[in-house]
Amino acid sequence: MILFNTTYLVSPEVEKRFLYWLSSDLTPKIKATGLISNIRLFKVLTDEKEGISYSYQLEAENVSEMNEFKKHHLTEMQTEVSNTFGERVLFFSTYLKQYEL
Repeated sequence: MILFNTTYLVSPEVEKRFLYWLSSDLTPKIKATGLISNIRLFKVLTDEKEGISYSYQLEAENVSEMNEFKKHHLTEMQTEVSNTFGERVLFFSTYLKQYEL
């Protein structure tokens, strides 16, 4: 399993709109690619002075599916976030690989 985590820092004034957009617009587009097997959203429970943080996690079965998603869909989706919310929603992404303990 490969996990692609994006942490969003959301300004309070757009939080509700962002969450609605994430669930009604972005998530269905990601599911429609057929490359992502699971999507999760977590609220980060640390105090942020600049806004509210969310962890949006996309899970793929293997590296090749995640690379395919990145190659054909990721840039467009990141651009959409920036165009829709500007600097009121900032983000960074990381790849994670799960290991059994």
